[in-house]
Amino acid sequence: MRNFYFITILFFSFSIYLNAQEKTENYLPNAEFDTWTSGSLTGWTLENNNENESSYTQETSITHSSSSTNSVLYTTTANNKGYFTPSSYITIDEPGRYFFGFWIKATEIGSTIKAGYKINGSPVTYTMATIPLNNIDWNYVIVFYDCNSGDEIKPRFSPTGASTFYIDNVSFGQGN
Repeated sequence: MRNFYFITILFFSFSIYLNAQEKTENYLPNAEFDTWTSGSLTGWTLENNNENESSYTQETSITHSSSSTNSVLYTTTANNKGYFTPSSYITIDEPGRYFFGFWIKATEIGSTIKAGYKINGSPVTYTMATIPLNNIDWNYVIVFYDCNSGDEIKPRFSPTGASTFYIDNVSFGQGN
């Protein structure tokens, strides 16, 4: 009888593990920032960016981990100008809680950045969290959003003024 309980618990644990693996697929394009073409990051863009307000460049010497070959150096000069975001919306097939996770490193103590989502609809809506960075180390940050089936969403970074950040290994997936 004890073996039956053990096998039952093992079976349910394995099925929960498999289900969790399915829900953590990364929906972001080029999430490791490996693919660049003529100085542009494939699958990413700057929205609402006037000339000389925000920029990004490929960084190869300052990355989150030794296995990472690239990060992005994101430089901002004006509040809410030059949102760093995927080029295309992600359509949500399954409702639930989704997360936008990323590694970020400020170049100056006390820098802030906003991260969150642009949700396509009528009207377009936004949800952002202000993230203070009180050190110049790599920090892992997660921003959650409860999505409905059919939502079209873009995770994004929003400037809060003049700052510079390294961003590496981004992810967007379903789960807590």
